[in-house]
Amino acid sequence: MPRKVCIAVDPSQTSQNALAWAARTVVNPGDEVRLFTVLHPSPESELKSGVGTTAGGARTAPIGIKPEADPAEVAKAQDLLAESKQKVVAQGVTADAVVTDTLVAVANSAADTGREITGHAEACGCESLVMGSRGLGLSKKALMTMLGVGSVSDYVLKHAPCNVVLYKDKPAA
Repeated sequence: MPRKVCIAVDPSQTSQNALAWAARTVVNPGDEVRLFTVLHPSPESELKSGVGTTAGGARTAPIGIKPEADPAEVAKAQDLLAESKQKVVAQGVTADAVVTDTLVAVANSAADTGREITGHAEACGCESLVMGSRGLGLSKKALMTMLGVGSVSDYVLKHAPCNVVLYKDKPAA
């Protein structure tokens, strides 16, 4: 039975390595692959949408108003997704089985990016979600936690409605 596999991509080398790894080892012939990237809203769009902060630190926008990304960033994202699709197809997945999506977070934060990723995985009905992780060291993670800032991968691990695979590059020797 075919599965739906979501793969979050961005221009980073770790993300591109995660994509290649997932195409080789996670995706089976006949699976549907959902490639997507999350963009941050343009500053002008954030101001127009009335994004605010709740007492818990979450970013919100009025219902029905969705911030937009800079058009140049959208064009770059579409190029990235087209290249990513070619890489997956080169591994034997049929082009018709690969869907691409560009998402825009409500605000420029790890939690907002994480919410877009987990929300997309849920909306797609994905069985598995693959994404790259920079693998911050313990001291950097502790500092980020003290500042009230988490990582996207931490958010996704805690909130995703499906299996999550975090791909980490091997440390340089």
